[in-house]
Amino acid sequence: MPEKYILLLKPLVFYSEEDENLFFQWLKYIKCIENYKGVGDSLIVNLVSDEISFDDFKNLNGLFKRYKIKNIGQLKKFKIEKCCNV
Repeated sequence: MPEKYILLLKPLVFYSEEDENLFFQWLKYIKCIENYKGVGDSLIVNLVSDEISFDDFKNLNGLFKRYKIKNIGQLKKFKIEKCCNV
């Protein structure tokens, strides 16, 4: 898979088991995510394309901010589909 379709979420810190469960539920909700796997204290997230919907971008951005994932700059490499119902 091309590197441009991959996000590295690091570090991941959860404050409870439920917090961790909610994080993974949120990941499953984001349509552009194809799959993911844990490696140490990181999560490798594979996306289906380098073009993602505006809603998926907002959710990924929120996930990075909520869980204080430091390398949020990775999101800049994706093409964001224009929102059409504005």
